[in-house]
Order: sequence, then C-alpha cells, then structure tokens
Amino acid sequence: MRVLLSATTPSGDAADVAGRLRRAGHTVYGCRGGEHCTLAMGGTCPLADHLVDAHVHVRERPGPPSGRDRPFLCAVVAGTPLVLCGPPSPEGPWSRAVAVCSPAGVVDALDQAVRRRATTASAGGRWDQPRSA
Repeated sequence: MRVLLSATTPSGDAADVAGRLRRAGHTVYGCRGGEHCTLAMGGTCPLADHLVDAHVHVRERPGPPSGRDRPFLCAVVAGTPLVLCGPPSPEGPWSRAVAVCSPAGVVDALDQAVRRRATTASAGGRWDQPRSA
C-alpha cells in the first residue's frame, strides 16, 4: 500500500512508524507540510496527485494543529483514509481519523482504516462520515 506519512515532530515516533510501515511492505512517502509544501512550491503532492492510498499522521503531544499538522488537514480535504498515531481527541480535526493507534499498532490501524473505507464505499455510504458510538 502507498502511505503518506507526516508528523508533528519528524524524529522519534515518526521514525519508528516509518520503519514499521516499510517492514510491513508499504511504500512510504513523506510530507513536512506548512511552508515546506511541495505543491505550493510548484512540485507534486502525493495527496493532490492521488499517489497514496492512506495517510498516517504522528503526533507525540495533544493540542491544536500546528504548521506540521497541515498534511493531516490536507488529507481530510482529499478524502484519504486517515490514521492518527498519537493522542486521540474527540474534537477538532483529530476526530476525522478513521483509526487511532500507538506506533506499535500502526500497521493494524492502517489495514483497519483502509478496510473500513472499502466496506463503507461498497455499501454506498461515505467512509468519512462520523462514527456512531
């Protein structure tokens, strides 16, 4: 699977998550977002150019979005299945994640997010609609 990986902090948990995804056979693309947006600088974007199947965003601390969280926000707009690897939040953009996990659970969470999208789409619904409790 082709996965876009972004992170609030590019080292630490993000490096661990990238390694886990690659060992599971996934192709990992990176995005730093904010002022480093390749699309804004005239390049290509894995989301806008439909080069990825899912997006994993790593957050090590809770809080409101920052510039490095922009790839997560872009994935919400693009309709890409989202996995949030870090502190869950029932409010704001973080509630749009299809799956929430720790770094150790990222491979399973990614599979769950993509399966959920496929199941909902085949049933005629939208995968990104709010989940019932």
